[in-house]
Amino acid sequence: MQRPIGVTIIATLAILGGIFALCGGTVGIVGSGLSGIAKIAGYQNVHPGSLFLDGSISLVLGVANIAFGVGAYLLKHWAWLLGVGIQIVTIIDKGVDFYQGHGRVLATLGIIVAAIILAYLMTTPVRRVFGQEHPQISATSG
Repeated sequence: MQRPIGVTIIATLAILGGIFALCGGTVGIVGSGLSGIAKIAGYQNVHPGSLFLDGSISLVLGVANIAFGVGAYLLKHWAWLLGVGIQIVTIIDKGVDFYQGHGRVLATLGIIVAAIILAYLMTTPVRRVFGQEHPQISATSG
């Protein structure tokens, strides 16, 4: 079956986003170890636990996005489920960011993009190329 252009675009963006998330996650985790230096330098709003948690989430999402991107290119059955899961986790993560007041514009944009990708993954043609369509249930009268 031929891969739809939308799946190709999402797969490419997932791989690129995954690479950036790995970089950002690494910086967050390393930064959590260096937060003591930042506090000495006068930055009072640096919380090592928060940096470590955010960095860890970014690393996990980065690996998951790269795996999804590769699986989507290859139209693997499991990639659709992983992609749906990533979008749900992203919506929750960005919702928490929004609620906490961390970059509300970016959080809102992240929620919108994840919701659009999730809606696209749920369309029948996309489900079909990933082997996720459900057979029609026919009611029989008897």
